[in-house]
Amino acid sequence: MPNPKKIRVAFAGGGSGGHLYPQVAVAGELKKLSPEAEIFFVSSRGSIEEKLVPRAGYELLLIPSGKLKGQGFVKTLATCWALFCSVFVCLGLLLRRRPDLIFSAGGYAGAPYLVLGSLLGVRCEILEQNRIPGLANRWMAKFCRRIYVNFAASKDAFPGKDTRVVGHPCRPEIEKARWPVGTELEQFRRNPFRLFVFGGSQGAMGINRLVTAASAQWRDLDIEILHQTGEADYERVCKEYEAAGFSRARVEKFVFEMAQAFREAHLVICRAGASSLAELAAAGKAALLIPLVSKDQHQEHNAKEIENLGAAVTRLQWELSGEGLAALGKEFYTEREKLLPLARKMSELHHPDAAHKIASGILEG
Repeated sequence: MPNPKKIRVAFAGGGSGGHLYPQVAVAGELKKLSPEAEIFFVSSRGSIEEKLVPRAGYELLLIPSGKLKGQGFVKTLATCWALFCSVFVCLGLLLRRRPDLIFSAGGYAGAPYLVLGSLLGVRCEILEQNRIPGLANRWMAKFCRRIYVNFAASKDAFPGKDTRVVGHPCRPEIEKARWPVGTELEQFRRNPFRLFVFGGSQGAMGINRLVTAASAQWRDLDIEILHQTGEADYERVCKEYEAAGFSRARVEKFVFEMAQAFREAHLVICRAGASSLAELAAAGKAALLIPLVSKDQHQEHNAKEIENLGAAVTRLQWELSGEGLAALGKEFYTEREKLLPLARKMSELHHPDAAHKIASGILEG
């Protein structure tokens, strides 16, 4: 094993906040355990890493990459060309920076770097966040010596691998969003009733439309909304709140101060990505989960697992209308005691030592 004081670790970015945030949490813990460790991130151009990695204080190196799943012929062809070019870029970065280990939390953006690194003999490890592994991790796992998983039931997906159940790493500042123990019911009863709506780092058009449609029926209630829309849907959401006559929504393309957003929220409406669920648990928040519709249904599996534990309410997007969401929101607004057991159970799912376990595993070799 390399000397922990001099270990050089490359974090292969995933292309979304859900893939990036757990890596940032692990990087932070790694720095605590080994202050002399050299840490840098590798991701693709146009990914969210370009915005967030420098804010977290780490170096970012960029490679050509792109999504293969769910793309049309032309985009798939462009991605294949980008992946071909990335081989040469990644090779140059690997020879120049010579990492001792490459770590990824899934996603397409850093996959070429990890796979090529493995072929050159670099030790590679990944985190599988979801109950059902995604395409990128199923592929990258073949090149990895060790797999960390969030859900114990995910171990079976990686036969023959050193697989460790660690939970999901979460940025430590999110834990500060928790309400003081014993004050939760009092906090729920306070007005205004605050909703925090987000669909992941890129936003979610389906959730955006449901919430703006529902807001027309919340105008006479003491409700405030903080709504992260994503870049593409910002203007439309602003117009739809205006058309609905709902004037108490703060609309943002991206919310950087997530801890404050969670702290102020009575109820969170969001997708069921693993990172979102981990942050809900860290913050101890009641949530209405509307999982992303996808062929692999991994968010639906995540949401079902959480709902079965009594930690959240789940609705599939196709089951909901604006009126249906409005009625559900009114129910929670008037019967806030229903949110308390959800928040408490969600809080129990937090794994405060997940990042520490992974960082320790990286250093032990």
